[in-house]
Amino acid sequence: MVEDKVLNFFLVFSLLWLWANAKVELPSDSLKPGDVLNISDKLCSASGNYCMQFDVTDVTYLQIIQTSGSWVIWTANRDQPSLNYSGVLTLDYSGTLKITRQHEEPITLYNSTQGTNISSIATLFDSGNFVLQELYPNGSVKSTLWQSFDYPTDTLVPGMRLGVNGRTGQSWLLVSYESDESPASGAFTLEWEPTSAQLIIRRRGQIYWASGILKNNKFECISEQVQDMYEYNVDNDSFSYTPQNGEYVQYWALYDSGKLADSQKNEIASADQCYGYNTDAGCQTWNIPSCRHDGQTFNTLKGEIKGQYNTTVVPLDTSLRTMSDCEAACWNNCDCVGIYSFSANRIGCISIHGDWEFTSSDDGESFRMIMPKPSEHNGRKKKILVGAVVATILFILCVGIIWLIQKIRKEKRRTMETGRNLRVFSYASVMKATNGFSLDNKLGEGGFGSVYKGKLQMSIEVAIKRLSSFGVLILEIVSNQRNNRFGSLVRHAWELWRDGMGLKLLDPAINVDSFVQDQVLRCIHVALLCLEELAFDRPNMSEILSMLTNENAILSLPQNPAIDIGGRDNVEENETPAIRYTDTRNGLTISNMSAR
Repeated sequence: MVEDKVLNFFLVFSLLWLWANAKVELPSDSLKPGDVLNISDKLCSASGNYCMQFDVTDVTYLQIIQTSGSWVIWTANRDQPSLNYSGVLTLDYSGTLKITRQHEEPITLYNSTQGTNISSIATLFDSGNFVLQELYPNGSVKSTLWQSFDYPTDTLVPGMRLGVNGRTGQSWLLVSYESDESPASGAFTLEWEPTSAQLIIRRRGQIYWASGILKNNKFECISEQVQDMYEYNVDNDSFSYTPQNGEYVQYWALYDSGKLADSQKNEIASADQCYGYNTDAGCQTWNIPSCRHDGQTFNTLKGEIKGQYNTTVVPLDTSLRTMSDCEAACWNNCDCVGIYSFSANRIGCISIHGDWEFTSSDDGESFRMIMPKPSEHNGRKKKILVGAVVATILFILCVGIIWLIQKIRKEKRRTMETGRNLRVFSYASVMKATNGFSLDNKLGEGGFGSVYKGKLQMSIEVAIKRLSSFGVLILEIVSNQRNNRFGSLVRHAWELWRDGMGLKLLDPAINVDSFVQDQVLRCIHVALLCLEELAFDRPNMSEILSMLTNENAILSLPQNPAIDIGGRDNVEENETPAIRYTDTRNGLTISNMSAR
């Protein structure tokens, strides 16, 4: 008998222990009054796309996670984490939904004022929305009391809206994380501006980026390749989107750096590349210190800093909670050249001052240093500068050419009136050209004495006059054919030169015996090289002078001029321009040269 009693006692005790420790099976996607979600439980939507659970690390958060990519789309207590590894989500019989914690105040998500015995249910839908609904006695839905979509964190999913709730006046906006490790509210917000119909990103209230106005389902400052993936929905004062391909669950995430990207890592906005001076890709301008200018950006370097620098600890306070806050503080301090994090969760930083040098290392510290912008921007800036310089040079050349034209015309009229057409050379230049009146250069004797052949070194002044001859030619063509466009005139000149008929460009009034043909053709040749389509194919001024002053210099063949409206398509693929002219002094003949 005693053994039977002992056996029964242990049997009853075991049943009571199993009953006390048995896990209550929760509905797959809902909480009813009296149900709880413990720190070890999960509440998943009907399709399993989303699950709600507690995340326990150094602190505890209640989160909704997209199961396919483990992306957190919503955090219930992002600014009120539990510090003692505890948390229970409860729905009581009065319809109040809250998170209770050990030794800490509860976090109320919805506080019912309707009394006890309210028929309600909290359901996690396949859209990722956690909704608290009041039910009729027959179980049908009477009203929506509360939903997580009304309180977005840093992620926008299809069906979630940005803007203003017209019924309650509540604002819907995304707020970035404080850091990768901390979901607390950060520095950047994504908002819908209904008045101007555009998305904007702010940092601590300052507009950093704007999408531009929405027209024909396209924003002005977002890549069309990205926008082709979405259908936008604008209703009164709110904005939402729907993926064009419904098979894939998409989301937009606002990162702690200010970048906005979707679940496929497609970049939608880059507020992290907005510095107050640039307006590319939707960036907005604002007042910045005079010491900061176009071309400076923050760049991440990994390694070790050396040199004559010093550091200042930026205190960890409410105004400097994120790395973007530290960057903004450094940007506005002209003595600051960079920052780096010193805390485990990347909150707070050390600012760097003075002259520094850097040694790269994969296992070194990560620094955010103010440096010149990448080469793409510098290349664009260089092109603008080169363009301005070229425009200035061309303007000066045009003014000089006009002046020379007027001077030549006056000289021509004076020569015709006086009947004189003489060119005076200095005795020294004649001595040099004839090699000291060498007998090798003597041609014979006449009534006025000995006759010598010679070769004069062309001066820079003569070279410039030769270069200007092409300008005289073009201006003459323009004055005779005022109804033609300048581009077609230049092309006509190029085609004549290509066909070996460059001398037809000269004014018929010019006496053929008054110039050397190969010199004129050389000037036209050099002028056409200056009109190459690609800037690096055009000679600089020193090369031009060398070509004109050195008769033996080899000239490359010009392509279609850049000013030509027709472009290169007007030239047959295998067409070979013929160039034929003869140097009357040395007998050199050049012919049948192919263009590059």
